Amino acid sequence: MTKDDFLRANRTRLSDKTRYERRYVDEVLARVPGLRWEAVQAQTPFVDADGVRRRIDFTIIEGEAVKIAIEVDGYDKTGRGHGMTRAEFADWSRREQAIVAAGYRLIRVANRLIDREPEACARTVELVLKRERQLAALIAQLPAAAQSDLNAARKQHIGEMLTTAERAELDQLAESHNAAIDALQQQLQDEIERRQGAEAAHDRAERDRTGMVTLARAFTVGTVAIAVTVAVAALLLTRDNDDANARTASAGCADAASWTEAERLRGSEATLRGPVAAATYQSRTRGRPTFIDVGAPYPDRGRLIVVVWGSDRDTFPDAPERLYRGQSIAVTGQVTNFRGLSQIEVSQPAQISIC
Repeated sequence: MTKDDFLRANRTRLSDKTRYERRYVDEVLARVPGLRWEAVQAQTPFVDADGVRRRIDFTIIEGEAVKIAIEVDGYDKTGRGHGMTRAEFADWSRREQAIVAAGYRLIRVANRLIDREPEACARTVELVLKRERQLAALIAQLPAAAQSDLNAARKQHIGEMLTTAERAELDQLAESHNAAIDALQQQLQDEIERRQGAEAAHDRAERDRTGMVTLARAFTVGTVAIAVTVAVAALLLTRDNDDANARTASAGCADAASWTEAERLRGSEATLRGPVAAATYQSRTRGRPTFIDVGAPYPDRGRLIVVVWGSDRDTFPDAPERLYRGQSIAVTGQVTNFRGLSQIEVSQPAQISIC
């Protein structure tokens, strides 16, 4: 079997959402000398000890003793435009433990290494495959009693496989792979914490809004002081709006799609237009985000969330929550999926136009 034969046999398993898996075939597996393509399978199914059905990105299986699992790990494994949730991250760890428990020799490769160091990735597979084949041949020569416990036989003889130089090389390659995986795990952990902070900020903002409404209803409206306050606030708001309109171009409004199209456009660059339903600045939340809810206010899950992080606030001529509150805006950026919500992160005022 050739690589092309393998691709034809596995075409339904290597979809558009597994771009790096396909690159792994072309850039890594194709470089492995002596690879038997008939022994390779993509998206190999297995059932873990808890009865959960799972899949392995790639397996190389030759007889009973050679069982290699390859996991191509990346920031966005599902094509949603963002990293894993905390539950997915925990399941990711359990899944890889289950692979090892199923008797596979696991090779984990961060997808960034496929682009940067494909030769090193291929060399890793070559050395692991050579070691496992030699070990399988040695175990086959052992008495039947010794062969019955493959794990014990492996532990006893694995140090005898490969040359000293090859073992040292494999150890060095493993360190490189592990460093890349550690960096990926840290990136995912950081995003999980950021998302949790953002969601908590939304929750606090909603509680604050609810509290303010309740407090307002507790007082009698109609006194002269309240009337004056409302009038002054209206004048200030009008002035702010006029200033904002003067500062912000509306060139992006004409061709913008409706904010209701946000879910359909997730994962792509787009310009979306809609009314600002709410705008809050969370100065005490990690990252000091400003949340601009377009189309509908929090907690409506159909809304579009525009996020301006604290590090970018100074690029705006005025506080974003004042600049855009009550306006109809068009915002340009990458539409991402944040816990089932549509979101665009904005780093400069040129990305937002007042319509």
